[in-house]
Amino acid sequence: MHNHIICPKCKNSLNVERHVIFVVEKNDGSRGLVLLSSEIGDYSIRNNPSIEIEEGERLEFYCPVCHGKLSVQHHPNLVRVLMKEKSGNECEVYFSRIVGQKSTYLIKQDGKIEPFGYDSSEYFDALM
Repeated sequence: MHNHIICPKCKNSLNVERHVIFVVEKNDGSRGLVLLSSEIGDYSIRNNPSIEIEEGERLEFYCPVCHGKLSVQHHPNLVRVLMKEKSGNECEVYFSRIVGQKSTYLIKQDGKIEPFGYDSSEYFDALM
C-alpha cells in the first residue's frame, strides 16, 4: 500500500497510484511536472522531458491542484506536505528540494521526528 500524500493548503490528494505529482519551477522560470515515489525513503524521480532537472538544483515545488507553493518559510531548502495514515491521522512530511539530496522527515502528531535518507542530518536540527 502506498502512502496517501495531500497538499497542506487545499487538502487535495497528490497521489496517482504509487507516485506523488508536483509542479516544479527551476531558477530560470521554466516549469514542468515531476513524479516522486510515495514511499518515504525512495528517492526515485520521474519528470516530464520538457524540463531538464540537474543534480544539485534547487526546485520550487507547487501543488498541481491549487498551485500553492509548498516550500517551508523557516527553512529555504525544505518542502512540506501531509501524509494521511491508515488510522486517519495526518503527519507532516518534509523533504529537501535540492535535486539528489536524500533527506526526508516524518513528523508524527506527538512531535516525534523520524529522519530518512543519507543526507537526513542536514536539516534535522532545523526541525527540532
